[in-house]
Amino acid sequence: MAAIEALLQREKALVKPVIEFVFHEAGAYPAVGRDGIPEFAMGVPVYVRGRPSAVICPPPGSTRAAVTSS
Repeated sequence: MAAIEALLQREKALVKPVIEFVFHEAGAYPAVGRDGIPEFAMGVPVYVRGRPSAVICPPPGSTRAAVTSS
C-alpha cells in the first residue's frame, strides 16, 4: 500500500509541471486524466487537442507490456 500511495503522490506532484511543459511545447493547454488507466500502462494520460500526448508516471515495467500488446 505504501508503494501505491507513493506513486499516487508522485503523479499528483507532476501534474502542474507537466501541464506547464506541454503547454510551452505544444502551444495548447493540455487535458490531464484523473487516474491511471490500463491503456496507458496505468499512468495518467495527458491529451493535447483531444489526442494522447504524454503519460505521467507509468509504473516501471508496465510500459513494455503496454507497447508490445498494442
